[in-house]
This record gives sequence, C-alpha cells and structure tokens, in this order.
Amino acid sequence: MKALLRTELHKLLRRREFWMITVIQLLSIGLPLVLTLTPESYKVNYVFGSSIPQVAYNVIGYAFWEALGVFVILFAILTVGLTSAEIESHYFYLYFPRVNNRGRILGSKLAVLLAFATVWYLIYTVVLNSAGYALFCLVRPDIASGYFTDGSHGYWISVWVLYYFELVFYIFLSAILGLKMKPLSAIATVIAVFYGSMFLFDLPLVKFIMPEFYKQRAINSNSLSSLSTTNLYTAAYGVIVVLAAVIMYVLGKKRIDRIEA
Repeated sequence: MKALLRTELHKLLRRREFWMITVIQLLSIGLPLVLTLTPESYKVNYVFGSSIPQVAYNVIGYAFWEALGVFVILFAILTVGLTSAEIESHYFYLYFPRVNNRGRILGSKLAVLLAFATVWYLIYTVVLNSAGYALFCLVRPDIASGYFTDGSHGYWISVWVLYYFELVFYIFLSAILGLKMKPLSAIATVIAVFYGSMFLFDLPLVKFIMPEFYKQRAINSNSLSSLSTTNLYTAAYGVIVVLAAVIMYVLGKKRIDRIEA
C-alpha cells in the first residue's frame, strides 16, 4: 500500500491540475480586491451585524468562490484525471499484474486526494483567508471590524466544517464517475450535479437524501438563536456524505474488479 501511495503522490504532483488548484489559492485576496472597486456606499449583507469579523471572512472568502463552483470543478478535473483519464490511456492497467487487491488502487488514489484536499482547505481558509482579511481591513475598514469574532463563531465553524464535507463528497463522486465514464462525460456530470442540486435541492420526497438540502438548511439557519439547528443540519450533511462516500467506494472497488486487464 505504501508503494501505491508513493506512486499516486508522485503522479498528483506532476499533474497540471494540482498546480492550478494550488495557485488558485490566490483567490483568497481576490474578494478584497473586488471590494476595492465598489463604491463606499456599498455594504455587505452580513446577518450578524454591520461589520465582518475575521472568523466570518475566513468562511465567506471561500464560500464566495465555492458558490460559483470553481473549487468543485477543479477538484473534479484532478480526480477524473487520476481515474478516467488513466483508464482511457491504459495506464491504469499497469497496476493489475503487481496488485493483488484492486481495491487498494482506488483507496490509494482517494487517500492522496483527500490528504491534499484537507491540507489545501486548511491553508486556504485558515491561513490565506486570514491574510486576505488583513487586506480587507485595509481597503474597507468601514465593513471589516478588525476583530476575530463577534460572537457568531459557532455558526461559522459549523459552516466551515460543512464546506469541507462538500469537497469530500465531490471528490468521491468524481472518482466513481471517472471509473464509469469518459473524462469529459464524468466532469460534465459532476458539474451538472453541482449546479443542478443548487436548484433542485428542495424537491419533495427526494430532498431528504440530497446533501444540498441539508447544506442549504444549515447555511440559512444564520442566527445565534438557531445555532443548534445549524449544527444539526451540518451533522446530518456530514453523515450523508460519509454514507455516500462509503457506497461510492464500494461501487468503485466492484467496478475496478470488473475491468479486464
């Protein structure tokens, strides 16, 4: 397994998508730069007060770009590149003579991707967004409080955890689709699921099995009096993502077992 992990890490570091995702962390200062172009009369709709503390900005600075699908799309391209693209190029088949348990191939890919995504997410939201907030305080001191929190940190930590689970969900979804589809088809399906769920998350009957339903409920429970509701929906979202990830991993292993060398 260690040899597989080293191999996958080596391939990850050589992919252009890896470096694109790394460089795109510079978007952490993109939002403050955008706000420099807004008139002084412009105000951010911040539900907990008139000025934004750092803990809120660390999440908002990520959520702004997340809502556009930037991060999901890039991680989908990276994941599909390590699955579907390798199958299409027949590189995937080089593993088979040397690996007794084919499930380890998928396990090593997901382990490396999740490790990278976790480190990337922590650096982006905790480190770089903190630097972005310092710039935010300089360019818009009228709407940046300069304080770490205004008492709403419980809500923002819950939402921060939720966005991490979302990233995990789409990595697993990209992996399983990458094992079943051509690269472009897999990426297009992930994009369709991401944007489609944003509009269809509240459909009767099926909404309770859609992660997006719990995500939106958690985000919209944005008052200090409903913090327990936010935590509940975030926990439900996490449970659904974990269950979905397990199911997709099992399906992925079965798919690999059916691939003819």
